[in-house]
Parts: sequence; structure tokens; C-alpha cells
Amino acid sequence: MGKHTVTIKDVAALANVSVATVSNVIRGKDGLYSTETAQRVWDTINSCGYQPNHAARSLVLRRTNTLGIAIEEETHGVFTRNAYISGILDGFLEHALVEDYQIRIVLTKDSTINQIRSTCEDGSMDGILVIAPTLIGDFIPWLKTSHLPSVVVGSIPPDLPCPCIDVDDVQAVYRLTKLLIDNGHRNIGLIKAQPALWTSRRREQGYKMALDEAGIKWKSAWIQHGTESTLNAGRTCALDIIREAPELTAIVCANDYVALGAMESLREQKIRVCEDISIVGFDNIEAGRWSSPNLTTVSQPLHDMGRKATEMLIDQIRTGIKEAITTLYPGTLIQRQSVKKIA
Repeated sequence: MGKHTVTIKDVAALANVSVATVSNVIRGKDGLYSTETAQRVWDTINSCGYQPNHAARSLVLRRTNTLGIAIEEETHGVFTRNAYISGILDGFLEHALVEDYQIRIVLTKDSTINQIRSTCEDGSMDGILVIAPTLIGDFIPWLKTSHLPSVVVGSIPPDLPCPCIDVDDVQAVYRLTKLLIDNGHRNIGLIKAQPALWTSRRREQGYKMALDEAGIKWKSAWIQHGTESTLNAGRTCALDIIREAPELTAIVCANDYVALGAMESLREQKIRVCEDISIVGFDNIEAGRWSSPNLTTVSQPLHDMGRKATEMLIDQIRTGIKEAITTLYPGTLIQRQSVKKIA
């Protein structure tokens, strides 16, 4: 197109559809066109660099002073109920509000890539912070093609063209597992988070790395795959892993919620936490400090991660430079009373 500004008419001509169809696709009016037509329109938009008129108007004004914060959930309650997400949000808001940005929350549970495009590329926001996108959703494929300034926090999926910020899950769980090994444990289980989370794979890598280093051959029965990272998942998975591998003397849990659920379930089975089996978690939530016994865990600098992500996002908006930079924060090992030294 040379220096010619691409218009909606150009997109329609290139995609061999009407202007009305292009408009409907952009606005996400499903049912007015086929899936193949929608894909052809979006492919054309991406290839020729078309910006919808409302986005173009925002560019003329330089910015909307609005940042999006996205998560693959259905309700806003997750921002207050989930200690991990609220910690990141706290750091995000602190810096965003100081910089005079408004906030738009984007919930994308089960959204298609075209629905995500319609929501996030409608010109209403200057950039977006994405919290822990899953490997099965469409947010990662969208991030790989979108020109919208973006930063991912809580995950480091491969091949993303934008900055990613997370704790070093591999090293953190390696240190947790090594703590158990140093306290005499050889039969150590792992309750993983849901497979769709990239962090789940990295934490399993740290667990196996510590066992391999110590010459311990882990068994498949030692690893339990959770479907979610909740108290109920911990209750269920603890019973399953003990039934399948009764020789275990310690369990590494996906997070503190899972660990606390596991502790409760084991107590109901008359299995004493610490005395009979050691439990460690991840995240250092408030409840773990007051559990009985107090939970050994890893603390993440969530506030700092959220603030850093916001700084990088605003810098990206102002400079127009979007780089694939990975920033890993070290986790802090918090040793409490849920690990017993054995012979």
C-alpha cells in the first residue's frame, strides 16, 4: 500500500467481502458471517496493518490513558479472592494510577482469538497487562500476532514477542525439594497445578532437577496432576497420591491453597503433618502463616512484579518499542514448621 493509509474499504476489497462484513467482524457480531470469512478478514487486517477508525482516532490523540488488565476468568471476584492475582494487581495499580492511567478489566474465559481481538484492539486502551495466560486458551496466539503494547506477568510462554515477568519457578521448587532432601527425605511427591499453566511445567522441572541431582529416581506415582489450584484440589490430590504411593514422606504442593487442602485431608485420615509427612507450598499466603503446623513455602515479590510490569508496559507505549524480554525474580524460601528432619 506504500504510504497510503489503509482504510476499511481497502480491507474489504483485499478480503473480497463487503465493508459491512469487515465492520461486523471487527465488532465481534458473531452469526453474521462464517468462521472462514472472519479468519480471512482478520488475516487481511493483520497483513496490511489496518487500524479501525476508533483506534486511529486514539492514535491521533496519542493515547487514551487507559491500561487493560486481562485474565482468563469469568468474574471480577478473582481479583480479590485470589491472593496471587491481588498481589500483582496491587503493584500494577500503584504505578498505573501515579502515571494517571485509568484501568479496564478484561475477562477472557473461553474467548476466541477474534473475540479477544475485538475486545482488546478496539482502541479503548493503550496497552494491556496479561496475568498468567494458559497454554490452552487463545490469549497466547493473540499475543503472538497483536501490535498492541503488552506485557505478560506470571508466566513465560516461549516465542512471545513481548516482555514476560515471573518468579524463577524452576529454582524456587528446586530449593524447596532440596530442603526436603537435606532433611533426609528420599520419597518425595509432587502435587502439580493444572497442566494448562506454564508455571506447572516449570515447577515440575525444578522438582525433578533436585531429585536427579540427589540420585533419587522419581516414580510416576509420586506426581499427581491437579485440575485446579484450590483447597478442594489439595484435599482430593493428597488422598490420591498417598493411596498410590504410601511410601512418601514429603509432598511438594503447587501452591499454598493446595498445601492447606492437603494438610486438612491428611489430618482427617489420621496422618499427622510434619510428624508423619512433611508438606511444603508456594506463594506464602496469609493462611499458611497460621496453619497448624505453620507452612513452609516460597514467597513471591508479587507487588514488585506488578509494578515492574506496569513500568515496562508504559515504557512500551511511550517508545513504541516492543521486545521479547524475560525478567525472572528469585523466590524467597520461608522455612516454618511443616518439614521434619528424618534419619
